[in-house]
Amino acid sequence: MMDQKTIAEFLRLTEGRRLKLDSRKIETGDVFIALKGTRYDGNDFVEDALNRGASLVVTSRNLSGDRVFTVAEPLQLLFCSARMVIRNSKMRHKIGITGSNGKTTTKELLHSTLSKIAPTFKTPGNLNTEIGIPISILENRDALLEAEYGAFELAADKKGDIRKLVELVEPDISILTNVGTAHLGKYNSPQELLEEKLSIFSALNNEGVAITNGDDLRIVKELKNASFRLLLFGEKNGQLVLANYRYIGNNTFVTLNFNNEERLLRLKNFWNKGQILDLMAVYLTLYSIGVDVPELLLVDSQLSFKDRFHVYDLAGIRVINDCYNSSIESVMVAIDALKRLRTGKKYAVVGSILEQGLFAKKTHLKLAELLKEFDAVVLYTRDRQIGYVTEALEVSFATDSIESIADWLLKHVEEGDLVYFKASRGVGLENVLKAFKEKIAKDG
Repeated sequence: MMDQKTIAEFLRLTEGRRLKLDSRKIETGDVFIALKGTRYDGNDFVEDALNRGASLVVTSRNLSGDRVFTVAEPLQLLFCSARMVIRNSKMRHKIGITGSNGKTTTKELLHSTLSKIAPTFKTPGNLNTEIGIPISILENRDALLEAEYGAFELAADKKGDIRKLVELVEPDISILTNVGTAHLGKYNSPQELLEEKLSIFSALNNEGVAITNGDDLRIVKELKNASFRLLLFGEKNGQLVLANYRYIGNNTFVTLNFNNEERLLRLKNFWNKGQILDLMAVYLTLYSIGVDVPELLLVDSQLSFKDRFHVYDLAGIRVINDCYNSSIESVMVAIDALKRLRTGKKYAVVGSILEQGLFAKKTHLKLAELLKEFDAVVLYTRDRQIGYVTEALEVSFATDSIESIADWLLKHVEEGDLVYFKASRGVGLENVLKAFKEKIAKDG
């Protein structure tokens, strides 16, 4: 354990300060944390950070100066300091959230809903790693200390990460949205990935609550003898079941079955099945803390992201921006939604599903089968793994040229048609969509 006096002094010196890991981003008054990574050692940039106006630098090197804070393990200092802040909080419930898909959506929906009841803290943006979460806690400690609820998004870059984050947050309510194939390449097998996600429940005691997808029988089997309370949602199994959803106008009408009673929701704009299931996890969270009629708090729920199955019309063409990330499961729920939309021809512009490792070919062959639902498929080949698709599907066009894809779409897509943009974030498919929009605007 790290010395408590060291932690207390670090908390005093960093009160109200922004914590930065990149010396180039230091502004006057910021705190520079020198972490040693696989490519760079932050300790090499301490002098740069000081020259840029850092109020404090945290380093593992024995350096002198009134703005230098030396500690053997800066990352451990971040972790232990964040844990002290959390343990000093008055939060009635700390909610940990993980899953292959839907973590951020679930967190944002939880935050917007619980904020109607009492002050609620959330980990901001994508700060969901062993580095990001401690920084988000430390930078926002005043908001956390005033909150009655906390929503913490937990992600894993490697085996053991989620368990470590659970030790930090110590959630009493844990949500596992799903276990799919996203980031599968970081693990030796699907079973190892499953076990990593299940560790979200490792800190729950007899009074804790686990909320997860009841349709995944692997998860249900692993939790069947658990001592904590288990609440399930899904399309087939659980206390909360998705009976149906449909689009009327620009609204999504959802029929739920909650403990054998029908519950109805009207949601603004277009929600796909995955997003609805995320909302159902929120529903059960509200129920677990004693909200009698959760749907009354959920009627104003909105999807705040513009790159996660965001549906809009562009010069008479229906566009779906799903460029934030990609997995087989997210493509499946998108196609299920597309079948419910009334459109002309359906075009897919797709790029690679990344972080699949040895499973890359198998994943993209599965993607090819799913893409057969479209009238035409265009491949953005900036990352060459998408080329595996052509082994099982005849595509209409394939190139790594952004302008060429935009021109092809402009030539072939007509008013009333639909264009679906989908790829992993690292592919940069949003640049193709941007070029397409600019050409439409230019040509009127």
